[in-house]
Amino acid sequence: NIKVNMSANNNDELQLVPETILKRKHDLDEVKAHRAAQQIINPKGNRKVFSKKSKVVKVLKPETILARARSMRNHSIRYKRVLKKGMQKRASKTQVVKTKIVIPDGLDDVEQEQEMQREVKYVANSVGGKLVFIIRLREPNGMPKNVKKILNNMKLKSSNEGIFLRYDETTKKKL
Repeated sequence: NIKVNMSANNNDELQLVPETILKRKHDLDEVKAHRAAQQIINPKGNRKVFSKKSKVVKVLKPETILARARSMRNHSIRYKRVLKKGMQKRASKTQVVKTKIVIPDGLDDVEQEQEMQREVKYVANSVGGKLVFIIRLREPNGMPKNVKKILNNMKLKSSNEGIFLRYDETTKKKL
C-alpha cells in the first residue's frame, strides 16, 4: 500500500509516501474546507454550551468593566465629599411648623363641629426628630467597603430593607 510519486527531473529517484499520511492530509484538507464553509455560513462560530456541572465561563466586555470602575470611582468620590461636608449641609436645619384644623368624628350638627374644631400645630419636616427610619435602596455592587460595613452594622443586609434608629451623633456620623 505504498504510492509512488515520480519526479519530473529524475526518473531514477522514487519518492515513497505512505498511504496513511496521504489519507491524513486529505482528511485535514476536507476539515479545513468544511470549517471555512461553516465560517462563511455562521460567522459567530460554534459556541460551547456548558452544563451546570462543568465550569461556567464568564465573559466580560471591556465596556462593562470600565463602567463598573467608573461608578465605583464616582461613588468613592461622592462618599469622601459627604464625609467632609456631611449631608446636613444640603438639608435645611430649620423646623417647618404648620397648623392643621382637626374636627372630631361622630358629631351630629354643624354647630357642634364648629365648637369642637381645634387648630393643632405640628412639625412638617423631621428636623429635631429623635427617631430616623433608614432604608437601604441599592445592592452592594460597586460600594466601598466602609459603606457596606456601616450598612451591615445597621442590620440592613439586602435592598429595600428599613430600620428605625435613635437619631444621635453616632447615627448622624454613620449616615
